[in-house]
Amino acid sequence: MLSQTAIETQLKQTLDEVLAAARLHPGDLFVLGCTTSEVVGGALARPQVPRLAIG
Repeated sequence: MLSQTAIETQLKQTLDEVLAAARLHPGDLFVLGCTTSEVVGGALARPQVPRLAIG
């Protein structure tokens, strides 16, 4: 299992790459979404993992 620091580092690197490629302009909106079940390797929408949900 990755540490929180490792996850944060990978997420920042990935977002930096995506945002650079997107060439967003002031006022543009960027939305990132994922399902908790896919995060833990399950099928879409099953099983639900509420403890992973951050809101």
